[in-house]
Amino acid sequence: MKTLLMVFAISFTTLLASCAGTMQTYEGSELPPDKVAVIKAGSVDLFNSATVHAVDGVESGFNEAHAEVLPGEHLIKIRPLKITGIASYWAFRTVVLNAEAGHTYIALGKIIDEETIFVWIEDAETGLVVAGTKPD
Repeated sequence: MKTLLMVFAISFTTLLASCAGTMQTYEGSELPPDKVAVIKAGSVDLFNSATVHAVDGVESGFNEAHAEVLPGEHLIKIRPLKITGIASYWAFRTVVLNAEAGHTYIALGKIIDEETIFVWIEDAETGLVVAGTKPD
């Protein structure tokens, strides 16, 4: 049963990533990669993943796993998801990200229990936590 659950979790995450689009959070035409920052959905393990739910109060669509933002400070609302057995749990937490042009970031989350929920953003290149709190 545990193997079947792991296969399901991997398949679900792969499906979301393959069907996902990008949320452009600024007005006007699309800018080149060196002028924006990208925030991608990420997974901590087979059971904990996270998506960008909103940027500066504007919610993303279901099929948008990535968000492009202009450089500067942004409120990023992250939706961590935990799949255990046949149940799934999610929550919403907001972090402040000071985005840098040309950088890619990964939104991550881990739900321990109803009261212990972590969300954070890592720089994709360095792995350093740049917003939020990562569990020990």
